Amino acid sequence: MAGPPSPRRRSRGAGAVPNQAGIFEFQRRVICSNPGGMSTPSSPRLLHEFGGTSVFHRPGSSPWTLVTVGPRQVDLREDRWWGVGLGWREDIDVIGVAPTAHDWYPHETMAALLPVIRAAAKPAIVAYGFGMGGYGALKYATALGARGVLALSARYSIDPADGTAGEYDTADFDPVRLGERRIAPGDYPDGALVMWDPSVLADDAHAQALAQLPGIRPVKLRHTAHAGLAIFSETSRLVPVAEALIDGRQAAAIAGIRAARREAPSVLFAVSALLDAHGHQRWAAEALRRAEPTRARVARPAIATRPISSPQLARPAARLLGESATIRLWHWPGQGPGTLVIFTPSGWSPAAVPGGWWGHSLAARMGWNTITFASDRPSWYPAAEMATLLPVALVAAPPGPRVTYGLGMGGYGALKYGSALAAEATVALAPAFSIDPADMPGDPRARRDFDPQRHAGMAVQPADLSALPVVVYDPLLSPDHAQARRLAAMPGVRAAPIRRGGAALPVLLTEARRLGPLLTAALQGDGSRAVTIVREARLASPSLRASVAKALEARGHHGWAAALRQLAAAAPKPAAPVAARPATPTAPAPPPSRRFAVQARALSLQKKHDAEAAVLRQWIAAEPHAEEPRLNFARCLQQLDRAEEAANVLLDAARDGIRGKRLHAALARVQRRLDRPAEAVAAAEAAAAAAPGDADMLVLLGETCLWAEREGDAEAAFRRALREHPGHRTALIGLVLLEAPPQEGIATAGPDLTALVEALATSGASETDWMHVVHRLERADLVDAAIVVVTEALRRHPRSRPLAQRHGRILLRAGRDEAAVICFRQIVEAAPEDASAWYPLLEALAELHRATEGQYVAVQAVATHPGDAVIATRHAGFLNDLKEGAAAEREARRAIALAPMAEAGHLMLVSVLRRQARVRDAIRAARAALDILPQSANIALSLARLLLDRNDMDGAVDVFRLATTMPKAPRQAWTGLVEALEAAGRADEAEAEARRGLAENPDNQDLRVVLGHLLLSRGEAEAARDALAEAIDQDAGAPAVSLAMADALLRQGRRREALQLLLDAAAAAPGHVETQLRLGQLLLDLGRINEAAELFTYVSEAEPDLPAAWVGLSDAERLRKRIKPALAAYRQAIAVGATTATLRELRYRLFGEHDG
Repeated sequence: MAGPPSPRRRSRGAGAVPNQAGIFEFQRRVICSNPGGMSTPSSPRLLHEFGGTSVFHRPGSSPWTLVTVGPRQVDLREDRWWGVGLGWREDIDVIGVAPTAHDWYPHETMAALLPVIRAAAKPAIVAYGFGMGGYGALKYATALGARGVLALSARYSIDPADGTAGEYDTADFDPVRLGERRIAPGDYPDGALVMWDPSVLADDAHAQALAQLPGIRPVKLRHTAHAGLAIFSETSRLVPVAEALIDGRQAAAIAGIRAARREAPSVLFAVSALLDAHGHQRWAAEALRRAEPTRARVARPAIATRPISSPQLARPAARLLGESATIRLWHWPGQGPGTLVIFTPSGWSPAAVPGGWWGHSLAARMGWNTITFASDRPSWYPAAEMATLLPVALVAAPPGPRVTYGLGMGGYGALKYGSALAAEATVALAPAFSIDPADMPGDPRARRDFDPQRHAGMAVQPADLSALPVVVYDPLLSPDHAQARRLAAMPGVRAAPIRRGGAALPVLLTEARRLGPLLTAALQGDGSRAVTIVREARLASPSLRASVAKALEARGHHGWAAALRQLAAAAPKPAAPVAARPATPTAPAPPPSRRFAVQARALSLQKKHDAEAAVLRQWIAAEPHAEEPRLNFARCLQQLDRAEEAANVLLDAARDGIRGKRLHAALARVQRRLDRPAEAVAAAEAAAAAAPGDADMLVLLGETCLWAEREGDAEAAFRRALREHPGHRTALIGLVLLEAPPQEGIATAGPDLTALVEALATSGASETDWMHVVHRLERADLVDAAIVVVTEALRRHPRSRPLAQRHGRILLRAGRDEAAVICFRQIVEAAPEDASAWYPLLEALAELHRATEGQYVAVQAVATHPGDAVIATRHAGFLNDLKEGAAAEREARRAIALAPMAEAGHLMLVSVLRRQARVRDAIRAARAALDILPQSANIALSLARLLLDRNDMDGAVDVFRLATTMPKAPRQAWTGLVEALEAAGRADEAEAEARRGLAENPDNQDLRVVLGHLLLSRGEAEAARDALAEAIDQDAGAPAVSLAMADALLRQGRRREALQLLLDAAAAAPGHVETQLRLGQLLLDLGRINEAAELFTYVSEAEPDLPAAWVGLSDAERLRKRIKPALAAYRQAIAVGATTATLRELRYRLFGEHDG
């Protein structure tokens, strides 16, 4: 009789799926029954949780604390978070920051967690992170009080506007939520170490940006790919590196990192393969020899095994244990270190013969006890069928460890039922995370194979996984990559990519003689070794070498390609036949199109568009009748802002006989960019004619006609598209844009809007789909239509906070203030425990200047969330509005204490002090804030204005000039700098800075006015006009020059001259709306009301969608005492989307109140 199960293994009940709760209880009893007098490691515990991010602490014997800033983990436990293994292995004091979402550590969350971490940590702290965690370690190291930072593959910025997103980043970065979240000096201590492999382009782009920052020490880890963490786990050098950082010995720390890289087996294997490929066999052998002792030092205790190549001679035959509608369960007895459980991919017949299932040859070679779930249909191992087979499999499996294994659909099954089979590990090749189309809508199989009803909810969950899941996939296959990324986000999953492995992953592992060792390492629980074996297979596979040789040849590396082909030809053949065609050393070279396409794509990703254009010209010369190079060349030229040349390239292609729909569509878009309505419409018509019945081309034609103000043609095109593709969403949106707006701001749905809403509802549109439509309608100023859509969206997705917040913002924009406040109150009532639910309500009340009500709500929010800095800042703002200066100052200082790295708290304190006329204290507060946030342009501008208030012109000039050097410097910095220089009597310098600012920001209208004022102050008007025109690179008679000159004249009080200038400009350019609006406003200011009314009437008729024209007309009619026309113009201003602030001021002028 077998003894009690080891505490290290899961107990298995015969004939039933193991009870996970029972297993946990058994392990808990074993741990808690430790006899007295025995030393036990300190247990991890949860310190705090806020905003979906948890902080854990594993006390250790080290005199310092390692703060690990982890990646996303879905299933967190006190003993299962990123970094806890370091604590167990090295007995160091570890505090782990573990998020459950890709939120990139927002300031409001970290403000609540940082005090907890500092309180629990020892005085000396080192911050350590990888990827998203590397970004977090750098961003909050100073706030933690860390003495050192170890950041692997860290991100410089997560703002999409910075253009640094790469293939390892999360998809769909939100520019609003993640904007202005880059690493800046002051976030980290001096000597922070940033480590990365420069061959990984995504990591290299961020690292190069980080390396430009002061205080950053870059450390390149070549040949580590995106897995630099392995050099520490394989060499145990993390502790001495961290201790060197604590002592301030950055050079010693860097030396330790480089030593770890030199010793790491994964790096030595990679270097060995590279040397071997270059013909340096002796050096390659030496690298392998150096890897073996290190691997032996860090390897886990091995499970006793016999050689894989010597299976039992008298092995019984496989037998069928049971079957369901689509699955057959086979058992093949054998001997070995454990049981191999195989899940077959779709399309492999289980047949009646025992050897007909996928994986039989592998089982024959290894000789292990084997259980196989075989299916010949894409059933994806449904739970109902598996429930009848799992107990049978558990009874048949002998005691001992188990490893599940599968490819594709089988990989999904191996992961999905790993825990139910009580497996120690899983090796899944190209598996799926989910077959529910709602989870993976971008997977091509979601439309072809996955069924929304039958496969609903069939996603792999963390609770389904074995103790060590290993996922092997090809990242160049988009569907596999997307599925693997979702799996890799789960705790404990080890992802091992094999580029260019494709669908032949088992073949590559087999011919490299690594599949057996991979399964054995997984069975032993050695995840690092398993990943290393996959890398070895990638380097040793002859087929993969031949594939890489083709890619190298396409890039022009013919010598390397030839060396790899020789190695592939000389490589030993696999011991057993495999199902794939062997590599052919005499494979033909790839066609020129492939080589050019690869080169151009690589240069495009590196944003080297000039070099890309040169390659594309060669491609066109080699294949003059191909469409693809012409399209790519036109796109590249547009990247270089050479739209005219791009149009000519496409026109030349059409003249050469290339007339596909893609070419005409690209030409239509280029002509729109060049503002050529007739040519754009003609190209769109050609695209539709080239593909009769193509709804997308008809929609393109409709959008182009709509842009060209040919509403009738646009409507016809959209309706044709709907006949070809009923329910086409973009076509329906186009018809809604053409519908007449409802009267007097009433949100009523016309027939086309009703059809759009019905199409969204009946297609089961996701929350994101609804939001996309709402954004399109808002951009078109169809506020009432947007309200109709978002209202229906909330009915379909009642728990969606983003939709509810968007609903409130649209109501505010429509002037329905009370309805908006009610909407935001409902968000709070739904989740008062979530601090972020209070933000929209507080912001709306502040925007509406309802300080008393806002202060009352803020008190409730502060009582519920006393540690939230955003709420504290808003509370201080309401107190400031109510002139409660002392209370406002206390609350602002409390907000800064909660979140010292948040800009808003510092700005609020400066505002509070300035309102109390304590300018000196405000300046001190602003300087202190700028020391903490040296890249904050807003704080710099506040400080500069305070210095202007004190007549410290030189000091203001210095701060304004500093602001102009900051990333994305605001336009006000340039205007302020020029005005401060002028006030200081430095007119020549002011003019020089104004010209420099306009060279960098030629559209800065305020700076144009200031330069015009400077020039007028020094000479005649005509000379000033010429100089201003030269500065902004336009003709002296251009409307932009006239507007700037007119504003400059008004600034000097020369209103008559300004009026004459605007009258002349309006006569010279009768279609320039901005000039007409400026002239109308000046006529109002001069009391020439009737002329202003006539002008605004003319503009509103010519441009009926222009809010400023209706606002001006309402003001003119009000001054003429014509109340009904004034109200009618006011309603039109609402209908065409005038801003909330504009409408509020207009209401005040009409009715004498701000809130009507």
